[in-house]
Amino acid sequence: MQTILGTINYYKSELGPSQSAAYNQFESALRHFLMPGWGFPRPPKRSTQADLDNANYALGQLPIEKLYDWEIALEKGFDLAGKDDRQRSVPRSHIRKHYKWCIDKGILVDPTCHEMTPKVSPPSFVGRGNRPNTRRNKVDMTPYSLKDDQISEPLQQEIDGFRKFSIEPFYKKRIKKSIRETTAEDHFRTHREMLGWLHNHCNVPLDELSFSSIIRPTSLTDRADAEAAAEEFRGFMYEFAKFLQRRGCYSGSIARKLGIITQLVQFQYLGQYHHPHGNDIPVMKVVRELLIYYEDCADNELDPLLIELKWLDLKEVIQKVTLPAFKFTESKTKDKANRPITAIANSFQDALLWSKSSLMAPRRPGEWRGCKMAMSCDLSGKPKDLLAGEWIWPLPTNRLDEEEVKYGYLTRQYVYLDPETQEKFGAYLGSKPPSDRYLKRVPLWFKDTPPQAAKSGDSHGHQQVLIMDRRVYRDKHIYDFLEAYIMGYWRDKYGNWISLGKSLEAPNSSFHFYELRSSIAANTTVYEDNGLIIQPSVWLYVGARKGNQHRCGDFGGKIARIAYKLTGQFLTPHLMRSVYAVHLLETVKDRATLISLAEAMGHKIETLERIYDKRRPYQKTRLSEIEISQQLDRICAGLPVSVNTPFKDSGVNVDLLKAAINQLSPREQNALKQFLV
Repeated sequence: MQTILGTINYYKSELGPSQSAAYNQFESALRHFLMPGWGFPRPPKRSTQADLDNANYALGQLPIEKLYDWEIALEKGFDLAGKDDRQRSVPRSHIRKHYKWCIDKGILVDPTCHEMTPKVSPPSFVGRGNRPNTRRNKVDMTPYSLKDDQISEPLQQEIDGFRKFSIEPFYKKRIKKSIRETTAEDHFRTHREMLGWLHNHCNVPLDELSFSSIIRPTSLTDRADAEAAAEEFRGFMYEFAKFLQRRGCYSGSIARKLGIITQLVQFQYLGQYHHPHGNDIPVMKVVRELLIYYEDCADNELDPLLIELKWLDLKEVIQKVTLPAFKFTESKTKDKANRPITAIANSFQDALLWSKSSLMAPRRPGEWRGCKMAMSCDLSGKPKDLLAGEWIWPLPTNRLDEEEVKYGYLTRQYVYLDPETQEKFGAYLGSKPPSDRYLKRVPLWFKDTPPQAAKSGDSHGHQQVLIMDRRVYRDKHIYDFLEAYIMGYWRDKYGNWISLGKSLEAPNSSFHFYELRSSIAANTTVYEDNGLIIQPSVWLYVGARKGNQHRCGDFGGKIARIAYKLTGQFLTPHLMRSVYAVHLLETVKDRATLISLAEAMGHKIETLERIYDKRRPYQKTRLSEIEISQQLDRICAGLPVSVNTPFKDSGVNVDLLKAAINQLSPREQNALKQFLV
């Protein structure tokens, strides 16, 4: 809730010391006439410090929307004080000036403006079939996979054992580290394709299907039998690869399936091999040979869609996709027709998703897909030390349970900010606020990411990712949209809205409250208790109807569709990580900044340069060409190549600086030297 006291302090700082007399007259009119018109007692002629403290406390409890009826309240205060028309003009002008200032700053919405809603069209996404084909393989292998009702009990036991081997953090005799559950599901999908091919096309009975049908386990001490099993797998893979190629699969897809098979080889020979990657297993050697073969074949195949046809620079993404996405959150169409609340809520979700992909270092999309909100506690039980209008997002008590710790939580916390250095302190950041300087309490949103929730959790550990706030649309910030999406918001009849995070009470009678996120999730329980909205801890980004988290493919497609609708190009969430990284690699020369960027994106600097650096050759050589060109220009001009001055890396032209100093008079040069010393 934004209070009148906070606005008055802001107004005082805007006026500055030069207009202190005008501010004092405004404050006097506020306390002597406007507050009595609102029902507060009139102040005495000589106010004590206690009287001023009481007035400030009262103003700290009043929402800023109370100023909408300032004219009626002020006239009532004049009547109580017995002021005539001549004595009312000056105080009225100061109150009116403050009210207009609030409207100009966007703190209040001008109620006389009837055309506040811009003419924007509701988002209408292009169908999936009209999107450009940006991948080599779009073959659906689901019809050829083994179905759930075809899995026998012995095979199910094998699958369960392999699942434990794959995802459990500690497994006896396993050398390779575990994988994430989502990765394991992708692996099982490939295994089902192989088992389905054996049953449907090789006529292997269902009761005989097992992992041994793919890789026959042997004893490594019997070298001849192990070599024979390796050759059996070679023949199996050749036939399976032909089956895939006849259905349109490229060699790159076959190579990826072979990479998945390596873990099954280690499971079949568990406890018998000593090499960390199982390269002392004959079958593994065959897998590696075939992997190299199909990767070479993939290099000679037709390339997919050129990256230039689906690539936008970060500046273009922000201007053409991210910022326009916030415009689609309007409540009316260009014909002034009301949009359904579910369509508005989906627009909010799309805009927030794109803000996380372009307005801050983009994390992996899987982390956001599995992100939950920390809102399972009753917000009425807030700590006593909170200031007027402040409230927090308490973390759920069961967030460290075995099932909950693997998901990241989005939580709002109050921290202390140094306005001069922008340094932040607080218990959530693991630092104690110093008491020897002025600090400002500010609310910040964090993404709390435990190791189990991130792919790089083993190396980065527990991370608290700060959600960056930006002004994105009509003087509103990302935090405004985020709070409106989570808790709901008020809209007046003109289409102007105020988020619940800014006010705990309805702004005035012309505003109507709408639920956004809960309108998408039909089964999400939302209820009101003592004027506070309470929601359970659920997924942040929810799918339609059921309110569950998005499926992996649907989540990426949801982000990509709005980009294709606005630009005609297919920008995936994972591609946005490369777009962001390339922009920083192009513009930042400081390696420490790049290391910090890699940390923010959830990986190491080597991974940033090896995987996400998609600069074209001319981009990689541009900086060196500029440097060489400058060096050659200096040589041709008869100047020294290297300048041993502190301005070497600052971009300052030292020669021009020297020439400018030489043009000064001796007295001016001496004055400059004294100033520098």
